Amino acid sequence: MINGKVSVIIPAYNTELYIENCVESVERQTYKNFEIIIVNDGSTDKTLEKINNCIKKYNNIKLINITNHGQGYARNIALKNSTGNYILFLDSDDFIEDITLEQCVKKIEEDKSDLVVFDWKEYFYNRKRYRYANHDDFFKNKILENEQVTELFKIKHYFTVNKLYSKEFLIKNNIKYGEGYIYEDNPFWVKIVINAKKVSLLPSPLYNVGIALKSTTRNDINTDKHYIGYISAVRETINSIKEKPDLDYSDLYNYIMKKFNLYYKKRVPK
Repeated sequence: MINGKVSVIIPAYNTELYIENCVESVERQTYKNFEIIIVNDGSTDKTLEKINNCIKKYNNIKLINITNHGQGYARNIALKNSTGNYILFLDSDDFIEDITLEQCVKKIEEDKSDLVVFDWKEYFYNRKRYRYANHDDFFKNKILENEQVTELFKIKHYFTVNKLYSKEFLIKNNIKYGEGYIYEDNPFWVKIVINAKKVSLLPSPLYNVGIALKSTTRNDINTDKHYIGYISAVRETINSIKEKPDLDYSDLYNYIMKKFNLYYKKRVPK
């Protein structure tokens, strides 16, 4: 019988149009042993009002209000305040399927793994349409162990959201997000891969990436925000892999350069 508690961590910044849908997707879960920790990261729209509406309806939501520090800082604060055995990071403009927690907790407890990686799909709010856009080959496996875990460097996007983590694993390996820059997912994910001994895989698209009209990684393209953010993330990534110099990092290097070329073309001023 599965019984581990899940802490669902939601950083929220100016997502008044989506935050209630995000929270409702968690409250609809078939697996009920969870808490929701929302970090309002200095929102200037009606996000806080929408969060308070949710708090009035449900008694399992913790709210942390901070001045704007960015997603990495917000997630780290929530992680410190979490009481669950497992951690799921959920962006406030995304949402999960009703069976996500049940399937993931069952898998991580049966396999006694460090984390579960599950598949995802996109949801376009303006068109109200889904699109399956992922083609990660490693989902043909059920488990990755030891050096096999480096297969996860081939992942299409270094998301950290479509995963259920053992909190004990995160704490033991001192895995935290970078703070003060965007693309903080990158070094976090690399630290996960180089430290994990056993990873469970679920091919079902249980996470929905909301394609919103506004997004941190699609705005401010006429400033140095993306340049500073990506270079900072790469530097932190390179520092972290020095801990395990004998692993094969060729797929990681390919990912870094592929994303660099994409961001240089689309997200950096000419």
